[in-house]
Amino acid sequence: TFVGPGYLNLDTSLFKNFRLSDRFRLQFRAEAFNILNHTNFQLGVGNVGPSGNNRLNSPEFGKAGGTFSPRNLQFGLKLLF
Repeated sequence: TFVGPGYLNLDTSLFKNFRLSDRFRLQFRAEAFNILNHTNFQLGVGNVGPSGNNRLNSPEFGKAGGTFSPRNLQFGLKLLF
């Protein structure tokens, strides 16, 4: 999905397995979404459709419609057997 020029989103995850016994392992996971915490703006009104919906005269034309999610961190444990 194209969201516009200047959009930057870098996600990463790290995990480590710990052997508890012959049958059991414990996995620790750390995940980061938008790790650089780059502000990504949502596109505002800018559609000029063939159906005659000319939004160029809208006072909202050219304004950012908000921002996408900031940096999110997520941690988890998984028991494998």
